[in-house]
Order: sequence, then structure tokens, then C-alpha cells
Amino acid sequence: PRKHGPPSGAPPKARPVTPADSAPPHRPRAPMAPQDRSAVGSQQARSPKKRSKKTAAKRASRDHGPAPLPLPVERRRARDGRLYTIKQFREFFGENSRERWDEAEQQPERRMGKNGIAYTMAGFRSTFLHALGEPGWAIEWNNLIQEHRMAPDGKWYTFEDLWELHGNATWTLWADLF
Repeated sequence: PRKHGPPSGAPPKARPVTPADSAPPHRPRAPMAPQDRSAVGSQQARSPKKRSKKTAAKRASRDHGPAPLPLPVERRRARDGRLYTIKQFREFFGENSRERWDEAEQQPERRMGKNGIAYTMAGFRSTFLHALGEPGWAIEWNNLIQEHRMAPDGKWYTFEDLWELHGNATWTLWADLF
């Protein structure tokens, strides 16, 4: 059955003729008279409207798509058991920051992939860049949870969970759980 148009066999309905049908598709504007400067008097010419940063960001987003997301930054675990970026190492350790950063190379941040594998950021990027693209792997990385390992008690713990329970002994315990 037909849903649109006249029923089969019936002649199409005629559309009434309107003035727009006889007008050209584009009507040029009548020339405007130049403004009389003396009529402006003491009014100053209007300056262009200032746009806020928010408006400029919206316009840029509209014209060029959304602003690119910042890529994740590698973090390593310091002696206090917490994860820091190299910038944070520099701010805290100053001249010794490079030495401490290199020392922490054996303790990079790891996150659990959906496949159950704990990835470093670099390992995750190299594994999933081709499939997810540059922004895709970063978005996915940011959505992953911290690495967790099963302890002898049969429960799963993150490094931070074990640190709260065992303090500095966590380093040895964590390595044994790997």
C-alpha cells in the first residue's frame, strides 16, 4: 500500500499559484543611501562586540570540532607508594628528580585492560593505537581501573590498598603477587 501521494489512478492535486511562483528566485536589494555623517552627531561609532573566552571556545568548537583531549602522561610510583608524573618529580625532588625518576622506572603505573591484562601506558598505547586511533586509546586508558592483584587471602588489592595495610612492606608483597 502507498502511504504518500494521491491514491493510484487519481489525478494529482493542483497546487494554487502564488506570487512567489512568478518572482525571480533572488531579489537584489535596493541600493542603500550613504549615511549622513552630520546626522550621527556626537554618537561615536560602535566598536565591535568583545567576545569572552567561553564564546571564542564555543565558536572554535563549532567551526573546527571539539578541542583535542590532552594525552595521558606517564606516572611512576615513588618511594612513598604514590604515583607521580615527571613534572611532579621535578617539583618535589629538584636536582635529584632525574635520578629518582629513573629509580622509579621499575614501578610504572599499570591499569587493567578489559582483557584482564595489566598494561603500562606505553604498552597499552602500542597495543591499541592501531585499533582505537590516537584519541581513542587515550580515552580508553583514562577509563581503565588501577591494576589489582590477588593476595594469599584470595582477595584482590590495588597497590594503594596494600600500602594502607602494610606500608613499606607492600613493595615486597606486591612483587611476590606478580
